[in-house]
Amino acid sequence: MQLGSRPEVETRRLTDDQAPPPKTAPSGGGPVTMATIGRLAGVSQVTVSRALSDPSKVSPATLEKIREAIAVTGFVPTPWPAPSPRGAAG
Repeated sequence: MQLGSRPEVETRRLTDDQAPPPKTAPSGGGPVTMATIGRLAGVSQVTVSRALSDPSKVSPATLEKIREAIAVTGFVPTPWPAPSPRGAAG
């Protein structure tokens, strides 16, 4: 790895029929969310979101903590639908 480069976070988009059932939080209450991952990693939900969408904006140490929390919980991000063009009827 070159100085200043950051490791990539592997993300994948799943369709609704491919997505596994939601995991429950380690405390046993409710589904695992980015906020859950943040609590386990000691960072905010915003930092988790940033790490998943643009890992270059997160330090390698923080990224590793987030990856570990994701591995422990089995968290899979909810896929977001592609945005509709402005003015399109929905």
